[in-house]
Amino acid sequence: MERIVNPPVNRNAFADHLPAVREALAELDRDELILRVMAAGVGRLLEDYRRTDSIDAGSRPSARKRPAGKPATHRPRVAEARRFFINVGRLDKINAGAIVRLMCDHTGIRSNQIGRIELKREFSFFEVARGAANNIPQRLKNIRLDGRQVQVKDAGGKKQEARKTGQAI
Repeated sequence: MERIVNPPVNRNAFADHLPAVREALAELDRDELILRVMAAGVGRLLEDYRRTDSIDAGSRPSARKRPAGKPATHRPRVAEARRFFINVGRLDKINAGAIVRLMCDHTGIRSNQIGRIELKREFSFFEVARGAANNIPQRLKNIRLDGRQVQVKDAGGKKQEARKTGQAI
C-alpha cells in the first residue's frame, strides 16, 4: 500500500504520457479506478511468485513445524548465490515477503533472483543470485522497512571464505 500512496514519482518522465492516461481513465469512477490499480498490483505480484514456493511456509496446509535448530527458509535456493545479513527479523514483525519486496523495489533485481531467506529473531539472512548481487548493501543504504532503518551487509566474511578454502582462522 505504501508503494501506491507514496511512490517515488518522476513527474518529468510521465509528463508526455499523462494526457493519454487521463483520457483513457476519464470514464472510470474513483472506486473502479482503485479496483483496477489493486488488480494490476496483485497481478504483478502473482506473476513474480508464480514459479516460486510459498513465501509463508506456515500458510500451506502441508506445512510442518521445523525441527529445533533448523533455520526458517522460505524460498528455493538459487544457483551461485551470495548471502547477506539484514538487521530485521521476526521481532520486527518482518516476513520473507517484506524482504523480497524491499529487494525488488530498491535494487532493481527480480524476485526469482532472491533465494533462501532465514528469518531469525532480531535479524535475517537472504541469498541473491551472484550475477545480481553487486552493490546490494550500497543500494539499500538509508532505506527504511516498515519504519526501521535497515542495514545490509555481505555475510561472507573471513569464516565463510576460510571454510571454502579449508584454511583455519
